[in-house]
Amino acid sequence: MKEWTEEDPELARRANRILTKLKMLDEAAGSAIAQAHISSGKAESSAPPEARPDSPSNQPPPKDRSLADWYAFHFDRCTTVLRAQLLCCLAERDYYRYRGKDPRQKIAAKRQSVVPDVAQDEKETIKRIIDWYEGFSSLEVAVYEGCHQGFVEKARRLHRRSEVDGRPRRGWDGWDDKTRQAKVLNLAAQGMKKRAIAERLDVSDRTIGRYLKAA
Repeated sequence: MKEWTEEDPELARRANRILTKLKMLDEAAGSAIAQAHISSGKAESSAPPEARPDSPSNQPPPKDRSLADWYAFHFDRCTTVLRAQLLCCLAERDYYRYRGKDPRQKIAAKRQSVVPDVAQDEKETIKRIIDWYEGFSSLEVAVYEGCHQGFVEKARRLHRRSEVDGRPRRGWDGWDDKTRQAKVLNLAAQGMKKRAIAERLDVSDRTIGRYLKAA
């Protein structure tokens, strides 16, 4: 029993759940993932790595043969809660990536020499970050989407979301420029001075001065 399973029992249960799902995914329909490679002429023995002389026990089993075996190997080597959390995120991402899809389509797509539309891919990733992951940490979202943590935080900033959990910002940070200017002018019309407006809206005098000057 690893130390992290005792430190975080709920995380241990989460890891067991996803390993069970991956095992069922491997076994479904004669293992669609394995069948994809059999059809491509790359079939190998399904025996565990320790039973095959060409697969040293200190190396992970092939991921393209069994996701369950792949992640079980890495969970067994895991020693910290943080690493276990990341492994859970990756395992869950792979599970939902393959569930209900034919892996042969992915293999065929990789063989095609098509230049991807990077800009469109980024737009779609940003949309998922904003729409799907409210309440998730930026690190966890980065693992789910296979991108850098800084990319997640930047996407959230651009959409006026909290970098930490992706929830909509409140007050000044959550307003667009038009709303900010309207708030500033409304308070100014009530006779409030620049400093008083800045204190009310919890921003700097210089920021308020910029909006007053623009008006």
